Amino acid sequence: MNERLSPTLENYIRAIYEVCDSRAQARVSDVAIHLNVTKSCVCHTTKKLVAFGMLERTRHKEIALTSLGIKYAIFLWKRIFIVKYFLVETIGVTIQAAELDACRIGHKLSNETLYCMRRIVPEVGKKISTEKLLSKFQPVGITPFYSYGTPSGGHTNASAFAALHFLSQES
Repeated sequence: MNERLSPTLENYIRAIYEVCDSRAQARVSDVAIHLNVTKSCVCHTTKKLVAFGMLERTRHKEIALTSLGIKYAIFLWKRIFIVKYFLVETIGVTIQAAELDACRIGHKLSNETLYCMRRIVPEVGKKISTEKLLSKFQPVGITPFYSYGTPSGGHTNASAFAALHFLSQES
């Protein structure tokens, strides 16, 4: 993912991904509440994301991430996870500060810098268990990884080990 969307559009993709943690679609009102913006702002921004191929509107006026949107949301989640890990485990920033700073830093980070920071991620297992690490950095109520298209049609969370392995792979 070499081309970057604006920070605002990236925030909307992440918010929609987070709102969709238990279903495949999100209501505009849920996204508005999640981002603390008006429904008209969400409608305006989602039109741009539809044009970029990241979202689609359903018959019931809900919004759903396309496969490209899901991949980009996971890329964004990985980027923030790596920055948080670096801030907390490498330079000793508090988790609270890392939560705030990782999003801001992530929007400005070059792919080269992200790649260099990501090389640290495989070392995580030597310091602390994978599940403990993921729960440490995962905001409450947000499920970062999904397996779409399960036989039952629902979503299933990937294991913490698979998530960490995924983080250490090339984007």
